[in-house]
Formats: sequence, C-alpha cells, structure tokens
Amino acid sequence: MQSSEDNASNRLVDPFGMTPFHVLLSAANCRMDLLQVLLDAYPPNVLGWKDGNGKTAIEYYSQRNYLTEDTRNMLRMALRRWLVNSISSWKALEAWKSDMSNWVNTIVGEDEVEQRQSLLEEASMVLLRYERMESTTLLELSLWKMELLKSANESGDDVVARTTTVDKDDRGAYRV
Repeated sequence: MQSSEDNASNRLVDPFGMTPFHVLLSAANCRMDLLQVLLDAYPPNVLGWKDGNGKTAIEYYSQRNYLTEDTRNMLRMALRRWLVNSISSWKALEAWKSDMSNWVNTIVGEDEVEQRQSLLEEASMVLLRYERMESTTLLELSLWKMELLKSANESGDDVVARTTTVDKDDRGAYRV
C-alpha cells in the first residue's frame, strides 16, 4: 500500500520521473515568471527530487555552459528556495541558514560547469546532513517527552512540575 506522500509524488512526476521543475529548468528558454509560479505552488523539497536519470531539476539548469545575469538570478532563486527556505520552514539554526546561503552564492558565482555541478552535489549532501540532524533531534525530543509524560502519569504528578524534578542526565538515555 502506498503512503499519501508516495501518491502525491506520483501525481507530480511524468513517466520519466520529471517534475514540473525538471520540465521548466531543462528547457532551452526558461522564464523567471514561470519559475516563480512553480516555486509558489510546490514545496521546496520537490526541487531536490531526482528524475529517471538520477538528476534534479537544478542539476539540469546548472549544466548551462554560460550563465547570463538572468540565468544566474533564476539559479539563485531556485537554490535559495531549495537549500535555504526548506530548512527555514523547520526553524533551523541561523548558522545552518547562513551556511546554505553561502553555498547558494558560491554555486551561482561559479563559471565552470563541472565545478558548479560538484558544488551543487556538496551542498545537497550538507542539506541532507542538516535534515538528518533535525530529524534525529525531533525523535530524541519526542522520546524524552513521552518519558516525562509516562513518569508524571505513574507518579500522579503534574507534568509541568514533574519536568523540573526529572534528572536531566536521564535525557541521554533517549539519544538516538
């Protein structure tokens, strides 16, 4: 049985695994107004989806041999949405947002296609690391909260009062 997320992704991709971003950003003449419509319509993580060839839409776009000011602006707009805005939505650390903004500027400023592709791959790995750290933290906090609630229920204490009496060293037992 497929999850609702799988069903949603199946509706967004064509038979080649391409999203609307893939179609737009791989076109010879890509329009900024259309990119903005897609950025407004879809969540940022869709920009990181790979097609049947294993490439993201941004990878296709960044393979252009010569970047004009307009194409750099479009690349910057897409990268910011994917790398910076996606982590901003989960209240990421300012250092993470700053780091990802630096990646965007470095990628957009690179003139060599192969180096730009390499930088894009590295930035994607950094984003993945941040996503994993955020997921792990949320899981640890959930486990800790469950233990606090269980402990408060067993003792009949008020949950708020109980949180102040539980030894903070116990939290380490719930690290993933």
